Amino acid sequence: MSTVLLGGFVFLRLLNPAIVAVDSLQGLLEPGAAAPVHYKQNSIAFCKLLQNLSNKKKYSDATNMQALNDWLEANYDPLE
Repeated sequence: MSTVLLGGFVFLRLLNPAIVAVDSLQGLLEPGAAAPVHYKQNSIAFCKLLQNLSNKKKYSDATNMQALNDWLEANYDPLE
């Protein structure tokens, strides 16, 4: 149980913010250029996917993401 709590803490407090912080791409972008909006949207969707995978939840309300439910179910077991 404690490893689940520790893993959840690390994931929510360290990994998710690092993935979503597309502003840190400044070294990859041209000087003075802002990251496109879809970068942040895609990284947020990716974090939601990882969060659902770690919590063993399916998408129920996001109709555009329900296509990933089969993939989520197939990858629950490798996490254990």
